[in-house]
Amino acid sequence: MVVTRSRKHCVLFFREMKKQMLQMGLPYSCLVAFSGSVKMDATEYTEHKLNEENGMDGKNIPDGLKDPRFRLLIVASKFQTGYDEPMLQTMYVDKKLSGVQCVQTLSRLNRTMSGKNETFVLDFVNDPEDIVEAFQPYYTTTVLAGDTDPDKLYDLQHEIEAFNLFTDDQIERFCREFYSHSDTDERLNSILNEVVVNWKNIEDEEQQALFKSSIQSFTRLYSYISQIIKFQEVQWEKLYVFLRYLNKKLPKGTTERISIADAVDLDSLRIQMMGESSLSLENVAGELDPMSPDGVGYGKEEPTDLLSHIVQRINEVYGIELSEEDRVDLKHVAQRIGGNPELKEVMAGNNSEFDKRDFFISILKDEVAEYYGDRLDFYKKIMNQKAFPMIMDGLYRQYNRGLRL
Repeated sequence: MVVTRSRKHCVLFFREMKKQMLQMGLPYSCLVAFSGSVKMDATEYTEHKLNEENGMDGKNIPDGLKDPRFRLLIVASKFQTGYDEPMLQTMYVDKKLSGVQCVQTLSRLNRTMSGKNETFVLDFVNDPEDIVEAFQPYYTTTVLAGDTDPDKLYDLQHEIEAFNLFTDDQIERFCREFYSHSDTDERLNSILNEVVVNWKNIEDEEQQALFKSSIQSFTRLYSYISQIIKFQEVQWEKLYVFLRYLNKKLPKGTTERISIADAVDLDSLRIQMMGESSLSLENVAGELDPMSPDGVGYGKEEPTDLLSHIVQRINEVYGIELSEEDRVDLKHVAQRIGGNPELKEVMAGNNSEFDKRDFFISILKDEVAEYYGDRLDFYKKIMNQKAFPMIMDGLYRQYNRGLRL
């Protein structure tokens, strides 16, 4: 896998590598993966068009890479997470990686298979110390670290059932409907809503939080252990499916609201710490969660007002001198992000707030990287270490507000 910094770089790498592999007479070639389309030299490129022209017919990319004719996959954000191919052995990195994105990207290589005795990473951008720092907090804060005892599932199950918020009959009805491939989720939601009502009737907020924490622990632990142990407990599988979707339906907890000035200060600290230790990444979702609910003080602002405020604030605080043209370009970046189908899928999926923000950051950086050649000055201003946290947070808040409308 070749990890590039933008869709444009993805196309450039693909064209050059394909050309050189032909010149060398190699019996294999490469595939490319990126979302949307890229316009270069008056030509519009898509991954499907490039892969099809290179001989991949009637296959998706994961299946195509199993074809002996293709041994390299060039990516821009896509396949850096969730790609589970044991044959992947080598990675070439030409993109700045940090935090969980770094861990998820490099971990594409850790699947095992017969004959695969080692892995290899050639990184042209990141310092080894930064990679180590990115991995260390990920492991030290992983909920399941060292927790592989299947008996703990029994303990969690008893904790959950002790609340008496749902019955075995509700689980059975939910699973029957879930696996019936119905055209609508109406019946699923009606069953879950019954449990949500019972949860809301719990007067103690700490008990409400404990229930949510318990079902989240159960689903995480079961998902982890089920990959390495073959269970005979069918009821656990049903409970796992039921709790996964119940967790999505339960209301989010209320948190203390903060001002935009406080948010900027927190973001600035977070970015500064990312350069020194990625441990600060673990605080991102927790610190910024208060901005997610409706009515935090920004809900009635128009997107252009928000961008204007960001530009004004950055100019006042940091003296970066973002111009009106920069604001317009930033608006175009926000519009393209808003139409990104892959981002919409991640935001709508069962992903943590931290993972959603991290994926949003990668998409934003890819969009800004498109200006590297033609508008280098704009690129440098946006990627400024002090300005980028404020811009990212504002665009992320704006994007989430659009999802709620």
